[in-house]
Amino acid sequence: MRGKKIFYIVLTFICMSPFMVKADCDYQRLAELSKLASNVKVSYNYDSNANFTVTLTNLTDDIYVTDNFGNSFNGSGERQVSYGSGNTVTYQIFSNDANCSGRQLGTKYITLPSFNPYY
Repeated sequence: MRGKKIFYIVLTFICMSPFMVKADCDYQRLAELSKLASNVKVSYNYDSNANFTVTLTNLTDDIYVTDNFGNSFNGSGERQVSYGSGNTVTYQIFSNDANCSGRQLGTKYITLPSFNPYY
């Protein structure tokens, strides 16, 4: 009899305690986001005044990109930014998904050539 009472008391406390359900970033979603990150392409063109325009393509709303100069790029489509010659730019790609927010998915590097004034 006493064992039954203890069981019901423990069961009551378990039922009364709030359960926290946290949606976590599952493996399949992380694989999808990593694939989106690997599809991001980085290219550059000579602009003028010894500057280069870097174009980021294949961006989606599920990811965002930051560079080592403090710029951040989000949203889908294509983004362009101008840098001086001779710079090495590092792009870090992060998840923008609610369950995997802020998780780093990849890194891209681009080294811009130095400007040759005698060309």
